[in-house]
Amino acid sequence: MIDISTLTESQQVALIDNRWQESSSLWEQLAANYKANKRIWQNNPEWLERIPNNRSKARDNRTFLATESVINSLIGKPSKPVVIPANDTDEAMVIADNLQDFVLAKYRDLGMKGKFRRGLRYLFFSRLVVFKVFWDNEKDDFDTLPVDPRNVRFSKKSTSMYDTEFAIELIPDTPLKKLVELFPEKKAEILKESGYTEEQMLVDNPHVEYKECWIGDHIMWEFNGVILEVKKHP
Repeated sequence: MIDISTLTESQQVALIDNRWQESSSLWEQLAANYKANKRIWQNNPEWLERIPNNRSKARDNRTFLATESVINSLIGKPSKPVVIPANDTDEAMVIADNLQDFVLAKYRDLGMKGKFRRGLRYLFFSRLVVFKVFWDNEKDDFDTLPVDPRNVRFSKKSTSMYDTEFAIELIPDTPLKKLVELFPEKKAEILKESGYTEEQMLVDNPHVEYKECWIGDHIMWEFNGVILEVKKHP
């Protein structure tokens, strides 16, 4: 595996762009599925446009009701995790019980029910669901979020997270001010690429998008051709 940190900035940018484009054909189909299925869920299917204006377009949105019913049944009563003790000792039994209680508490504390609801909608729309697990510095604890599957890329022939060469997320709708706060050492370059002065940024509060790329044992962040940071996989 090439040491990503030894590449020039332009090579790192090209690496991210090439890996993103590598799976474009698959994600074009995913985006098309997402659009078509969401229109059906919204009771506005494509075939509606082919009905003549003098014909009734009244319809009953049973797809929405069926989809939401299935989602409610899946998240309404989640199965409790079963933690098996490593051995037959009393200490192992206590540890297993405590770990089971911890997992259940985290499920509630992280609001996983609502997150699973969003994730399952993504699954129905695009046939793919992605959950991102990350460390929240503000809470000093791990967290997880459902990610819009249209905004990620993996190796198109991978069948699990373990056999993909890379994972890239396009992070949209990010306040420019927040991006500067995340990468203060790149403040001047971020403002230059965005076309805003610091005063304009504070007044207009523009939103931008940037990429987070996990490849090999490194993680990189890129914005408009600027590498914001490269570091070892945590």
